Amino acid sequence: MRLRLEYRKIGPFRFISHLDWLNSLKKAIRRASIPVSYTLGFSPQMKVMLGIPLPIGVEGLREYLDLELEREMSSEEVLKKLNRELPEELRMSRCEIAPAFEISKFVNFAVYDLFLREEEPLDFTNFGAKLHRVDRLSSKVVRLYLFQEANTVGIVKLLFSSGLSWEKVFLIRRIGSWRFEGEVLINPFGEVEHLD
Repeated sequence: MRLRLEYRKIGPFRFISHLDWLNSLKKAIRRASIPVSYTLGFSPQMKVMLGIPLPIGVEGLREYLDLELEREMSSEEVLKKLNRELPEELRMSRCEIAPAFEISKFVNFAVYDLFLREEEPLDFTNFGAKLHRVDRLSSKVVRLYLFQEANTVGIVKLLFSSGLSWEKVFLIRRIGSWRFEGEVLINPFGEVEHLD
């Protein structure tokens, strides 16, 4: 039985690396007594797969992971048990039977909010074809719609190559990741959503 979970990674936990988060998650799964499956071989590993990594320092509101169980357990029980072991900033919000596709191979699009310390002129020409759209939500908040897949240049490198730095940026937050087809977004649960 394979489950897909949606969670957030916010506040000080945005500074935890992808690998450290995976290791912490595995410990929480063990403490929660969730019957997770393990790989075979000399060094068995938990069958847990995170979605596209968040860069260190970037918050995520709708992040995803897959968890394979060795026996059935209700989605509600998995959520309840895991959330008891995790801090509020790493809250799991949804758990369902996972669709057949892998998250990292499925998603190709992400939306980011960029919170600036002060109003800045912005130039995103170096983003090229990766940039779908830019919306200015306020004088200090910009929303970026980007084509992004696993193993491509990340948002932080793109932003900093356009002249921004952590001194100018207060916070970067990934709103979520989807598969972009036409003008339709498909979330990692296989549900259709629409661009604003």
